[in-house]
Amino acid sequence: MLKRIAIASVGLAEIASLAIFSTIFPQSSAIASPEQIAIDLPSQNDSKTLARSILKERDRIAGHQVWISSIAWSPDGEMLVSGGIDETLKIWSADGQILHTFSGHQGGVLSVAWSPDGQMLASGGADGTLKIWSADGQLLQTFTGHQGEVLNVAWSPDGEKIVSGSSDRTLKIWNLDGRVLHTLAGHESQVLSVAWSPDGEKIVSGSDGDRLKIWNSRGQLLQTLAGHQNGVDSVAWSPDGERFASGGSEDLVMKIWSAEGQLLGAIDIFGVTQVAWSPDSQKLASTNGDLKIWNLDGQLLHTIREGTEFFKSPIYSVAWHPDGKTLMALNENKSLVIWSAEGEFIQDFALGWVTDIAWSPDGRQLVSTHNSLTFKEGANTLKIWNWEGKLLQTLTGHSVPITSVAWSPDGQLLASGSFDGTIQIWSREGELLRTLRSDRLGLRTERIHSLAWSPDGQMLASGGEFTLQIWSREGRFLRTLASGWVREVAWSPDGPMLAVGGESTLQIWSQAGQLLQTIEAPNLGANCITWSPDGTMLAAGGESDNLTFWNIEGQLLNTLTSGWVHSLAWSPDGGMLVSGGRNGMLKIWSSSGEILDTLASHPSRNDNGISRPDDIPAIESLAWSPDGKTLVSGSWHTLIFWELNDVEWEN
Repeated sequence: MLKRIAIASVGLAEIASLAIFSTIFPQSSAIASPEQIAIDLPSQNDSKTLARSILKERDRIAGHQVWISSIAWSPDGEMLVSGGIDETLKIWSADGQILHTFSGHQGGVLSVAWSPDGQMLASGGADGTLKIWSADGQLLQTFTGHQGEVLNVAWSPDGEKIVSGSSDRTLKIWNLDGRVLHTLAGHESQVLSVAWSPDGEKIVSGSDGDRLKIWNSRGQLLQTLAGHQNGVDSVAWSPDGERFASGGSEDLVMKIWSAEGQLLGAIDIFGVTQVAWSPDSQKLASTNGDLKIWNLDGQLLHTIREGTEFFKSPIYSVAWHPDGKTLMALNENKSLVIWSAEGEFIQDFALGWVTDIAWSPDGRQLVSTHNSLTFKEGANTLKIWNWEGKLLQTLTGHSVPITSVAWSPDGQLLASGSFDGTIQIWSREGELLRTLRSDRLGLRTERIHSLAWSPDGQMLASGGEFTLQIWSREGRFLRTLASGWVREVAWSPDGPMLAVGGESTLQIWSQAGQLLQTIEAPNLGANCITWSPDGTMLAAGGESDNLTFWNIEGQLLNTLTSGWVHSLAWSPDGGMLVSGGRNGMLKIWSSSGEILDTLASHPSRNDNGISRPDDIPAIESLAWSPDGKTLVSGSWHTLIFWELNDVEWEN
């Protein structure tokens, strides 16, 4: 049997029943429209299934989905390339915008390097190939010849040749046509690092077998150097060509050598994964979980440590900017972070932890919160995008992670709440107008978890770890309502009621501050609550693995097994409910409580590589555009724009 329903001919109505409430909450009526068409949807007992997904991905704003293996600045400092285990290369502008993403390797990208003129890129992959690309991502050449992974690549200073090191224990020197000019054999284990001297006359290589070798440019072995106790993960020539440095991730020392192979000095430091000289050859940077900057005498100048005592964000790679004033650091959480040479935080390229997203009422702009796990001031931002996903503006102001964001109904004000205990009010143009403090009376600061404007835009509700507070549009404190941990707040569509979600209760308050209903729901853990568009029902999701539906009298209407839910979004016309889960899944629910569609879209904690800290859920935020044609989902390092797909059913 197919049940025939009337749905509006635009927006979400092209997908699902507008009678979602008629099954869950029988006394409410479906939304009607004079422009209605009939679409057949399967009944509960029908065997029809979707022929294709209800939503299709339109745009994805994301960095690398798994571990980033290598980074390099272009010679002019205008662009950065990164290679990842997700088999892609990404070109970034100097201000952190992704310019190009390109793929071609059939395995992880393990090494990247710019040509000296900045017109081409070389990449080495786990698939055993070396590839040459134009700066805009066009594949120019694929070199084959190694019998193992290509672990590192380096251009000759004149840009005419490339040297590659491999897990097959050899180095190869290639011309730009892909012909092997020389094969350098002599290492007893995989070649972990390689570097060409600035004069083009020598190549130094380090292996997993604790040996350094110096070769001439014709592939003849000149010297073998001992001194490391374990593998040599990184080697780097100073730009003046007078010395080179070496370090190993399982060694106890970093060494500095003359160009002739004489040991000049040793610095006691364990686990060096990368060494890099400043452009003036006067400083040496190293990574071993921390980023350390040294002078030529081995004196430690600065130590840069990302994360906190409780959440580590180890740095394992670094690249100096050609101007010598900044460094790009790469950490285990897929973040590319710029630091000054004096150790000051400048910028995090990664999207970070996207905790909340909200469309402007006119649907022209989207705001999202982005939180860096460097835990540095200025690293947590609001980003404003146009509807096509183009970044318009980045706002900074909060000192610690931003948890929530909300547009005023007239679209003129933007409110953001943070763990720093403040609410910041911004103009539409991005000007910070005022800051509201949760400790306004000298009481303890409480972290802000949720924000919601009243439908008339005259009040702002903020939920924190101790109380629910109400503020005027002008920022004046009005009253305190609920006490206890407030995870989520939501005004009813017409404004007279405010729903509050806590660890084990749902409360409904009047606009004047009267408690109307308290719903006891043990183990609810209400991470998200949302009103039905007609204001007759609440949906709640959390840590109980269930979606629950309640009427305004506090009666439980329905319970759906959903898994751990972290975000909910009801379509503007009430046609369907979308939930975002801990496992990276989007679920679309029908009016009868069945799953119409499931989309595995965001990285989950079980993906290869470091996708995100274990306590950060996969899909933290969802938001429908006001016209109901676009859904945006946010997670760790990722924003996805979805648009409606034509619905087809098949047996």
